[in-house]
Amino acid sequence: MGVIATIIDILGAAAIGSSLGEVKAYVCFDISYFSAAKVGEEVEIEAKLLENRDKFSSVSVEVKRKDDGKLIALGKQWMSSVTRTEAHPSKL
Repeated sequence: MGVIATIIDILGAAAIGSSLGEVKAYVCFDISYFSAAKVGEEVEIEAKLLENRDKFSSVSVEVKRKDDGKLIALGKQWMSSVTRTEAHPSKL
């Protein structure tokens, strides 16, 4: 299940970053697992930006079996905006 969590983590952050063009820091990261993917099984992954409020953004990531469309895992992330000075004040 570590691979699925990593995929959800990376694609969720990429969806927010590509939609908003900002660096974000995690506030909440949650995954629900419904079944396991088998070795070599093809999956489809879809990340959707759900909401953007002030400094907070939410995204969902679905991992489904390609052959039957059944849900394997659903990840939800809330992220907060981080300015460059907050992220690395010594590098300004």
